[in-house]
Amino acid sequence: MERQVFDPGKGFFELPVVRWVVGIGLALFAISAGGFLWSAWEFDRCWSPNCLNYFFINLMKVPLGMLAFTAATLALMATHHRSKQFAHQSTITNYYTHLKEFRVYMDGWKSERVKSYSSSKLYQKFFPSVLYGTADVCENFLGGCEYELSWINGALEKLLEEKQRPQEWYEERTQEIIDGVESFCDLILEDVELDGPRNFFMVTQGLLPIPDGLRSIFGNRLSDLVGAIALIQYVVEFDPYADLRVFNHKKNILEEHMSILRHGRS
Repeated sequence: MERQVFDPGKGFFELPVVRWVVGIGLALFAISAGGFLWSAWEFDRCWSPNCLNYFFINLMKVPLGMLAFTAATLALMATHHRSKQFAHQSTITNYYTHLKEFRVYMDGWKSERVKSYSSSKLYQKFFPSVLYGTADVCENFLGGCEYELSWINGALEKLLEEKQRPQEWYEERTQEIIDGVESFCDLILEDVELDGPRNFFMVTQGLLPIPDGLRSIFGNRLSDLVGAIALIQYVVEFDPYADLRVFNHKKNILEEHMSILRHGRS
């Protein structure tokens, strides 16, 4: 709320609260001054020092006091607004410095699957709060990735454990996993163009009773999933304080499932 009232992106006299304070202060001054002047209207005109002292010190004391109080309030507000502007400018400087470091960091990411990517868009996705003074990876985003990966692992586990189901059941479960993986990869890789070999994690022929066409799509999507996870790990490791233990545990489970899909159970 305070950030909206004292918006550092606006000039001081552009702030609505400043205009309200000025307007109210001037209105109170005008009303009180008018009242006092009206009561003194019948006085004889006098320009002597004693008369002027009486006019300003006694008669106009309250209206001028309101004007002085308004000016003091504006001075305090101006000081606070200036401090907010300095802080905002510092945050912007830190943002561009952090973004520059991230771009240099991403230049070190090597992947045969990745044809092109937007480091700026990836930065906005993983570090959305830098402009608000928080240079940490987005925990909600990473938590969502962990949740989606848990669902994929659970679906793969169920698919691999079932032995006596109709072929249609395997096809439906496989399609559900494909849809889940596509949703996950679209979230992570929407600004990344993949290229290179596909079907690296091709499902072992005959391990599951699903058609070859669906099997091929399944392998392609799992290959994309590996690329998405590798990207997440690399980006998140840019934050030295990020905790990837839970995420890495889920990734290890996924790799176990993929090993079974490629080679069968040992």
